[in-house]
Amino acid sequence: MDTKNGGAFGFITETGPGPSVPPVESIRAMLPEDKLWPINSAWDYHAGGGPFRDLHVFTEALNARYGKPQSVEEYACKAQVLAYESHRAMFEAFGRNKYISTGVIQWMLNNAWPSMIWHLYDWYLAARRQLLRREESE
Repeated sequence: MDTKNGGAFGFITETGPGPSVPPVESIRAMLPEDKLWPINSAWDYHAGGGPFRDLHVFTEALNARYGKPQSVEEYACKAQVLAYESHRAMFEAFGRNKYISTGVIQWMLNNAWPSMIWHLYDWYLAARRQLLRREESE
C-alpha cells in the first residue's frame, strides 16, 4: 500500500483527449448534406459545451500535423488518425507506469447521441451493421 501518496495514486478517471471525430459515414448520418463541409455550427451542435463547444483546437492541431484538409472525407480520415494517436498516448502512458499506477478509465466508451467528442466508439456503432445491411440490400 502506498502510504505516502494514497491508495489511488496514479489512478485517473474520466480522462480522454476530448474531440474524437467519427468516420465520415457517421458524419454523413448526423449532418445534413449541405452542412458537411466546411466545418460550421452544425458540427458545433454535436460538440460539447464550454471549452468543448467546437473543434477549433483539435482542427488547428490536425492542420499543423497533417496539413489543411480540403473535404469532409479528408478531414474525417485525418481526424481518425489524430484521435488514434491521442488515445494511444494516453493508454501507453498508463502501460509505461502500470506497476506504480493503479488504473485509467477512458471517458467515454460511446456517446448517447451522435457526437464529435468524448468517445472510443461513435454513437452509430450499434446501428452500423443495420445501416450497412440496408444499403447493401438497396
